[in-house]
Amino acid sequence: KRFEEKFSEYTGLDGCITTCNGSTALELAISLCDLNKNDEIIAPDLTFASPVNSAIRSNCKVSLVDVNKSNMCLDMNSLLNTITHKTKVIIIVNLYGFPFDVKKLRKLISPDILIVEDCAESLGSFRDGKHCGFYSDFATFSFFGNKTITTGEGGMLFCANKDKKEEAKI
Repeated sequence: KRFEEKFSEYTGLDGCITTCNGSTALELAISLCDLNKNDEIIAPDLTFASPVNSAIRSNCKVSLVDVNKSNMCLDMNSLLNTITHKTKVIIIVNLYGFPFDVKKLRKLISPDILIVEDCAESLGSFRDGKHCGFYSDFATFSFFGNKTITTGEGGMLFCANKDKKEEAKI
């Protein structure tokens, strides 16, 4: 509980929930999106396996999108061109500490599309004075041995929606 409180205080992401690792935080976030097999999830084509595996295990259609060479995050134009009426979730992955511009994306997409932001490699990264994950519906973190802060294993989940946060705790 103290770790969750200190983590939430540092990131400004209220009410973070610990998980056994970053992959389970992603799995939990996707499970909270109320998806069905006809829905679509968009994910980057350059990432660790967990974001894409979490999308695949949802039994939805998964569309992979190229990343931008300058920051290794999703290419905004390619992403926008991939969105369809079936798109329900976009998984953002902040590689190597580079934060994707989620605030800009929010302005360009339907408010019905949920954003799951994988911040495993961007703990301590800020955009517009806000920590990564702030503008997303869900943000996930990892504390595996190669991450910024390590507990040997472990993860963290942030849910912007209070009802989803309570559901995640259950």
